[in-house]
Amino acid sequence: MRPPNNRDFGFGLSNQIALGGGSFSNNFGYSIPDAASSHPSQLQQFGINKVDEVAVVRYQTFSDVAKNSREQYHVQVALLQTDPNLEGFPNFGHDLSLETESRFVSLNAANSDRLQLTANVENIENITPAQKNAYFDNTMTGADLDPEYTNLVIWRNEPGVGTNIEQWSNNSLGDYDIANELVNQFPQNQNPDYALFNEIRVFLQRGGTNVDLIREGVDINNVQIGINQLHVGITKRTDFNLDYRTDAADFILWNTYRNRDGIQTILTGDADNNGSIDLNDFELWQDNRGLIHDSNATQSQSVYTYDTETAEYIIVF
Repeated sequence: MRPPNNRDFGFGLSNQIALGGGSFSNNFGYSIPDAASSHPSQLQQFGINKVDEVAVVRYQTFSDVAKNSREQYHVQVALLQTDPNLEGFPNFGHDLSLETESRFVSLNAANSDRLQLTANVENIENITPAQKNAYFDNTMTGADLDPEYTNLVIWRNEPGVGTNIEQWSNNSLGDYDIANELVNQFPQNQNPDYALFNEIRVFLQRGGTNVDLIREGVDINNVQIGINQLHVGITKRTDFNLDYRTDAADFILWNTYRNRDGIQTILTGDADNNGSIDLNDFELWQDNRGLIHDSNATQSQSVYTYDTETAEYIIVF
């Protein structure tokens, strides 16, 4: 944790980059030890119901630097099912992996489609990636490094079909399907009703040999790339406003958008994920109304801190 360079918030978790060095990645993980667990990791297991729940990741990133290579400067958030039996290629220590990231790419990027979202729902790295909607393409200037960038990503399993990913960011939204379902691959991690994860990990990647763009007013030897907000949760598919309740506020959203044309998502009341807001979504809402959602595979304590004022589950760092 360190103060950022001339930004409105007080502290961020960042990789401080002295330019001229080699590429480097820092990372940290959040998990809860569980000595009584039968799982090889001895970590508490958290589950996303494959029919009725979605995984939610909301985060805010910042960077003082950008480069015309999508691999060089990025911040990634991953929900991982870590497993000591899966070390090394091709699993790299985990089974299921849900990944999303911010990539900072400069104005002279060779390709216009830059990757912001990388979603991997298999145990093998990059086997089914969804790579869409970059923050920056080849119109980026130094002013684009001044703000912080928010991203909201929702994963929901589609039984017998695959995984749907909905994404909102500062300047774009997306709705993508991946052919593989949100399931664990190895027997020791499998649950018939839930997709399991046991760790939240953040990666800060820098490629330090040279850069193409630096934020104005920042010391060239003190640029940072980092993250200053992170929220992870599991909630019902009928929680349209993502406050971890299914209640009247969600009904109002459903009623506002029902029978409208255009792209429909969970935020507009599409509980069954069929692209329309209709009576079936209402019936699913009715089945879940009154529930406060703190759901995981074992119904044990939450991995999230509950803020009673905002009614959110949050990670504070």
